[in-house]
Amino acid sequence: MTTNESKKHKKNVKNVLRSKAMLVGAHKKCVREKVKVAVATELVKGKYKCVNGKYETYLYDRETDMVELNRVYHTWYDHHHKVMTRPWEHGMRIIAKKGLKKWEAAFDAAKIAYSAEVQRIGDRWDEVMQNAKEVNGDLFEHIEHLYPSAEGFVKTTSLEKAIRPIPMADDLRVSLSDSDVEVVREQLRMQHEKGLKDVYERLCDGVRHARKQLSDGKRIHSSVLHNIEDIVSALDGLNVPDENGNINQDLEDIGNKITSELLDTDLKELKKDDELKAKKAEKAGELVDELEDKLKGYV
Repeated sequence: MTTNESKKHKKNVKNVLRSKAMLVGAHKKCVREKVKVAVATELVKGKYKCVNGKYETYLYDRETDMVELNRVYHTWYDHHHKVMTRPWEHGMRIIAKKGLKKWEAAFDAAKIAYSAEVQRIGDRWDEVMQNAKEVNGDLFEHIEHLYPSAEGFVKTTSLEKAIRPIPMADDLRVSLSDSDVEVVREQLRMQHEKGLKDVYERLCDGVRHARKQLSDGKRIHSSVLHNIEDIVSALDGLNVPDENGNINQDLEDIGNKITSELLDTDLKELKKDDELKAKKAEKAGELVDELEDKLKGYV
């Protein structure tokens, strides 16, 4: 590869990926929840003759005061963010730009709920502090100075959106050799393959679970089909193009197949029609076989 070809290739890889996909995540801005307490550490060391370690305590009663705040975040992360995106690195995940608008809508709704809960905690700050005193007992007088005011808590606690371009090797502003260009290309390929495997595994697990429920004669839970629907509906963001700008057509096709062959029947019909349920169980089995075959191609 000549120097000009090398530069052209790097530029093409960068432009294709950045025009087709983004890295997304969230940052929780918050006050400290856990602190080291020197006086407690010395007492523990003195009583039990410990040499190493530092005693830590939670500033707040996490089972009452912060539980709803954490629930809002984890609901968004587990049921929206992880479903709509693929793994990347450094705490970020990747999404095709086609799915970005849907991701932002889910995040914005979570941010509103998160902010409302932060305000609710601030409004009952006296109760929060009373709970903290009860939880920490005699330690409270040693950590009381670490607590913010209600206003300070509300001002410094938020959920912030993080959207980044995909970093490329030439962002380092150095001249890469031909071998370095190939290393970058291989790293991108490996990340892409890892992401595709993750999506296929999610689909396979969901359809496998559906097959089991359709086959065992027990009650069918709506969540089983809804979980598959969530993944399939997120494929516009999950099917991230490769470095040449091509989406994975096999993934697109099997998503359409799952929709037309497994998700085309109302749950109420399945519950009252055993013959239909048996047919769908068979279809689910065929889809599982197909997904497992696809997974064999990924390390």
